[in-house]
Amino acid sequence: MQQFESVGDLTQVAAQLGNMGSVCRDSEDYDRSFDYYRQALVRFEGLDQSVRIADQHANIGYLYVLQENKVAALEHFTQAAEIYRRSGEERKACQTSQNIEALGG
Repeated sequence: MQQFESVGDLTQVAAQLGNMGSVCRDSEDYDRSFDYYRQALVRFEGLDQSVRIADQHANIGYLYVLQENKVAALEHFTQAAEIYRRSGEERKACQTSQNIEALGG
């Protein structure tokens, strides 16, 4: 990530943080995964990249599903779905809405 920061590619830094979140999630290191996803979320917010912001909310929602925290999962999936819709990402909005329905939300 330092090489991306050194050349000023902040989008790539944020993307790599999200990727690290996924690696940690797959390794069942959920605390580190939350940390990486939240770092990516904050960076994407600073870059005003709405779809990637929604992606991070969806990633965080999925982590909460894995931890059986339905309320927090629904909160993040709902935020993601709303952002996807506003951004014109209907396919992603539909997929996220299906997650919400599956959780009974």
